[in-house]
Amino acid sequence: MTAVLGALGTLGGSTAETTLRDALDHPHHAVRNTAAQGLSAATDSTVTAAAKPLPETPSIDWGALQALGPHPRLVLETNRGTVTIALDTEQAPQTTQAITRFAQEGRYDGVPFHRVVPNFVVQGGDFARRDGFGGPGFFLRTEATRIGHRRGTIGMASAGTDTEGSQFFVSHSMQPHLDGSYTAFGRVTDGMEVVDRLRAFDRIESARVEATDE
Repeated sequence: MTAVLGALGTLGGSTAETTLRDALDHPHHAVRNTAAQGLSAATDSTVTAAAKPLPETPSIDWGALQALGPHPRLVLETNRGTVTIALDTEQAPQTTQAITRFAQEGRYDGVPFHRVVPNFVVQGGDFARRDGFGGPGFFLRTEATRIGHRRGTIGMASAGTDTEGSQFFVSHSMQPHLDGSYTAFGRVTDGMEVVDRLRAFDRIESARVEATDE
């Protein structure tokens, strides 16, 4: 979103200005600041983004996490086949809780993979807008883990520290430059060949969560 807003500021025009003004009210400061910078460039004036508090992040239900087990399985039934992902409750408790709740509530059912970059990542999880610009209405904290972004790693999309929501990505290959900047919270254990076959706007037909003992 910040990249798009920056480009709109460079392009200018009435449509760009309208979009940039709307973004000045976004809940996250990174988006508001980019919109202000873009609008300043588009209008040749000085626009300042208003300060706003971030929405509260969900509290962690440790009992529910314990019931899921240390490595619950997120099973995605896609139109290309089944992908099974082992999540890491210990290293990324808030992220694991949020993603499993979204799946259990059926929010990921029918949601597309809106972004597919060969040899990089497939990205989905935007159940609010389905185009990569939506989220759940709150932000998750960035959780630093010891999981490296290798082939099959699942990570959270974000616009900066503590801006994670519902969107996630799976890496096609090693992406060490993402380590430390994006929450990595699990790995594909089965169906990586399905991930390789996914194309933009293929979809998650259904998602479910399976608790584990180990």
